[in-house]
Amino acid sequence: MAISTIVKNKRDGVLTIKDGTSPTAKTFTVNFSEGDLRIVPHSNSRPILIRDNQGARSHYKKGDEFEAEGTVSFSFKYCDRNAKQALLCGTVDSTAWTSTATSDSNIPSFYKTVDIEYQIYADIDASTKGEKYTITKVWFNPGSIQFAEGDEANTLSAEGLILGDITEAADS
Repeated sequence: MAISTIVKNKRDGVLTIKDGTSPTAKTFTVNFSEGDLRIVPHSNSRPILIRDNQGARSHYKKGDEFEAEGTVSFSFKYCDRNAKQALLCGTVDSTAWTSTATSDSNIPSFYKTVDIEYQIYADIDASTKGEKYTITKVWFNPGSIQFAEGDEANTLSAEGLILGDITEAADS
């Protein structure tokens, strides 16, 4: 059996942004089209080379647990400009949002984080949802969120620092 040479792009979906309100989080949903997603997970540090007095390689020791935090970036066409305030954990529809960072997470309170779910539709009519990525405790620098109005559609692009976890779910 030959491998299909047809590329299948799943570019439409829904972004759900959640705050840290307990017991029920506030949510903001953005339906989008022609989106892209890039997740760079936390990277482990490299081993540290230890040299002896003569400069020869002696041994290696384990580096820090994480060398760098992960990042998430996305861009898409959409209709609601309030998404920027939701990503910044600001005031959405006259309601102040609460950060998902808690004192237990060791994240300073001035980093207002949100949880995001990026769900991609598996088919063109959006009746079946495909891949789902849930990323917790994401901090977005205000300068890394860009909104643009266009003749055809408005676009949003953002890049955030992942201070929590990343989970993937198969087609649902």
